[in-house]
Amino acid sequence: MKTLLPLYAEELAFRKKVDFYSKETEGAWKIAIEVPGVKKEGLDIEAVSNSLKISGQKLTPFEEESRDFERVFNLPEGVDYESITASLENGLLSITLPKVKEKRPRKIEITTAEEAVYAQ
Repeated sequence: MKTLLPLYAEELAFRKKVDFYSKETEGAWKIAIEVPGVKKEGLDIEAVSNSLKISGQKLTPFEEESRDFERVFNLPEGVDYESITASLENGLLSITLPKVKEKRPRKIEITTAEEAVYAQ
């Protein structure tokens, strides 16, 4: 029984809610999620319709079994979906959700027909 206890304890720990941390900076929102024992190949991240879905799979030592998790975050308005990045290091999945750059007013110069001819 002693040999199964650590595996059982690990199984219970993995099935509980996934721990995460979030922070907003001037240019992005950042999320960090603890995924101990999960490899890059076992993770999937999708950004769809104002939500971010993170799912993962951790294979057991026996390879026939796996433990799955899924977490869905509602995203705030203003996320630049094309620039989302993620990295995995030492069991910590870090996701950066850049904010869309604010479009600033641009002054448009007015020219006359005469100026347009000279410009050619």
